[in-house]
Amino acid sequence: METVIIDGLKYKIDTDKHEATLVPNEVVYSGDIVVPEKVTYNGVECPVVVFGDECFMDCLSLYTVVIPESVLELGKDCFSFCIQLTSIVIPKSVNKFGEGCFFSCESLTSITIPASVTELEDESFLGCEALTSIAIPESVTKLGKWCFSECSNLVSVSIPESVAEFGEGCFHECENLVSITIPSSVTELGYRCFDYCISLTSIIIPTSVTMLGDYCFHSCESLTSITIPASVKKIGKGCFSRCVKLGKIVCYAVEPPLARKFIDNDVKIYVPRQSVGAYKAATNWSEHEIRAIEDME
Repeated sequence: METVIIDGLKYKIDTDKHEATLVPNEVVYSGDIVVPEKVTYNGVECPVVVFGDECFMDCLSLYTVVIPESVLELGKDCFSFCIQLTSIVIPKSVNKFGEGCFFSCESLTSITIPASVTELEDESFLGCEALTSIAIPESVTKLGKWCFSECSNLVSVSIPESVAEFGEGCFHECENLVSITIPSSVTELGYRCFDYCISLTSIIIPTSVTMLGDYCFHSCESLTSITIPASVKKIGKGCFSRCVKLGKIVCYAVEPPLARKFIDNDVKIYVPRQSVGAYKAATNWSEHEIRAIEDME
């Protein structure tokens, strides 16, 4: 590997493969950056294939970046804390975002994720406060931990059926998220998945889901009712705690799901008629008013 600065941009050159990786520079990148598809080193053209880890991290005065079609990967914390970056076009060639790729890009209003990307890594968009909507392509199978956490202006998210996993804290503190459709491919809603989604008024939990994690819907202050399908076998601690407007839970499971102390306010719980007695006797269900679904008002 050789390190070289060309036209103000710093690269590591793989002299065997004749490929270039853009890396952090001692002089912080700023303004509008156009990265070329190829750079010439010792008379040999080398395509730029990777934006390396922390490549533009803490570039506080970076406004735009043009990513060439030659780039395959955006490294860990690639654009982390680029607080003036408002928009970016990701070419179709990119197939990987590293962890925290756009962490705290608080001015980023929109982004298009190419269909070549299969996973959104942990903290990919954490703290992207200006992001209002995002479309996730059908190629994506996983949303990593805290992926959209603290995206406080995110109103809508389009999630395809290809997504099988929501990481913990995935939509934590998405304060303006009003509704979301969870695909039927998802089997678990993990720890603090929708914690502090204070504008979330309703949500449909698909019959594929078997577990609601600890504090999953904690402090969803606008949630008035929720339906839990029969597939759910476990409800975590504090799952609906501080859901101050939640007055009704409809649970279709015949056997009461294993539940820790999952709610802290008075709520009517509707269950299958034949299961009313079992729920009234079950730990952490019995302290609430249990009624038959058939008698629901």
